[in-house]
Amino acid sequence: MSTLTLTHPAPAHLASSFFEKPSTHFCAPRSPILPLLSLLDLIQATTYELSPPPSPSNMSKVPEMQEVSSLFAARAVETELPPPPYAPAPLSRPQNPGFCEHAFSERKANTIPGGGRTGSQYFEPCTCGFVVSDSIPVSYKEGWPGWIDPSVNYRWESHIPPSNPTFASDKKLDLEEGGGERLGCWICYEYDGVWKGGMGVEEWYAHFRGHVRAEGYRVCRGKTGGMQRRRNCGVEGCSKVHS
Repeated sequence: MSTLTLTHPAPAHLASSFFEKPSTHFCAPRSPILPLLSLLDLIQATTYELSPPPSPSNMSKVPEMQEVSSLFAARAVETELPPPPYAPAPLSRPQNPGFCEHAFSERKANTIPGGGRTGSQYFEPCTCGFVVSDSIPVSYKEGWPGWIDPSVNYRWESHIPPSNPTFASDKKLDLEEGGGERLGCWICYEYDGVWKGGMGVEEWYAHFRGHVRAEGYRVCRGKTGGMQRRRNCGVEGCSKVHS
């Protein structure tokens, strides 16, 4: 018995010479598929690689990094030249705004070579009754690695006599810790013509720190790093703050 084999014409798309049989192995398509995606599909399909959150070890270093940054910022403020735009030199102001007369005259004496008291003489009681202390509040030094010592003679030059009404209101004086001191600001007076007085020791140091750290006033330093007397400064017309 003969077998009849019927042949049917292949569909047009299969008969095309461009048709390739599917491979049993995966391969990338020959034509790009991006054009087939709509803009919305493309946006939704886009992924972004985000930085991982900081690890606990990195987080613990953040304060250290901030401290180092503050240190460099502080040094930049203290050493940057030229100085910020304030008076090029302290103005000569003959009128005493409220300092002790002896402190006022001592301030002038320290501008003259060979003038002013010796270091030990500052610890002797002033004739007005004032006694200076060399203790410096801890708060003044906190967060300030390169803190500047205003010097005892500058502090003595800044004192207000006990008879001053802003001073006499205190009932108890603790001279050993500087609690009996009332001080005024020479920077405010000499550079800005403003009288700022009646400050206790801690307030006075905080006020001085603000001038240097926040406002950018420069302090002329001596060989020991403390504030230098103007009589010892070798720079003619130096615009920095002296004791």
